[in-house]
Parts: sequence; structure tokens; C-alpha cells
Amino acid sequence: MRIVEKKTLCALTLAALGIVFPQAGLLAANATSRQAVADVALDGSGILRGQLVNPQGVAISSQELVVLQKGQPVAKAKTNHRGEFQFENLKGGVYVITDGSNAVAARIWTNRMAPPSAKQGVLLVSKELTTRAQLGHHHDLLGGMNMGTLLIAGVAGTIIYTATHDGYRASP
Repeated sequence: MRIVEKKTLCALTLAALGIVFPQAGLLAANATSRQAVADVALDGSGILRGQLVNPQGVAISSQELVVLQKGQPVAKAKTNHRGEFQFENLKGGVYVITDGSNAVAARIWTNRMAPPSAKQGVLLVSKELTTRAQLGHHHDLLGGMNMGTLLIAGVAGTIIYTATHDGYRASP
């Protein structure tokens, strides 16, 4: 009977963990699949221009940005005091522009080939929160775990601990 009890507890533990961890992967997949690709035209000199702001719309200065194509970095730039940036020597194609906290996918067009709906620049809104006090970012304190994950891990740990010690008896 002891083997059946342990198998049941293991199954319950795995089910509880399965509730928490796959959902994070599904949420991430949905977030990336919803991202629209913006049509952006290079200016007459072949330069991609844009601006980096925080969620309140305030320009972010001295921030490094990277342009990726097929996951590989192809250009880097730093924002000026107005949060403006520019990338030179880009060709038409699909790129991802990121500041490390957020990214925007852009289909880059040469000035003459751009569709009428193409934007003349990129606006990237950083997801970085303003750090207050001296604790740093609150989401880094637990290594990315939220309270629900900690609660499930605590329950699972209690079940496993109880199942592996001799004092445990299942109810009839």
C-alpha cells in the first residue's frame, strides 16, 4: 500500500507543478506571436531613425540599442539626450530593434520602395521600470519567480517531504 501512496503523491505533485510552469511558456508564446511588424522607411540618406521613451513618454538618453536580423546583431547605436537614435547602412528587410527590455519588429524599406503607410521612424517604449530606493528591480529579487510559483513549490515540497517520512499515513 505504501507504493500506491507514494505514486499518488508524486502524481499530485507533478500535476500541481504542471499547472504553473507550462502556462508561463504559453503566455510568452502568445506575447511574441501578437507582435505586429511595422513598416518603416529609411530616410533619403538610408538612415533608420527613431526614439526611445519610457512608459510615461519621457526620452531615455545614453541607452544602447541593437538591431537584430535573424537573431544576429547587425548594428548598434546609442540614444542622445532626446532619446533619439539612428542606424546607418541598413538594407531593406525585417529587423528587430531592442533596448534589452523591449523590442519592436520592423520591415525596413528603402525610401523609394516604401509603401504609403510606412512610418518615417521607430518609436520604442522601454519596459524598464524606474528603480526607486536601493532594492533594485522587484522582479529580480526572486530570480523571476512570482508568489504563485513559490506557493506551489512550497505545497509540492511539503507533500514530498510528508510522503518520504515514516510518520505519514494515508486516510482509509
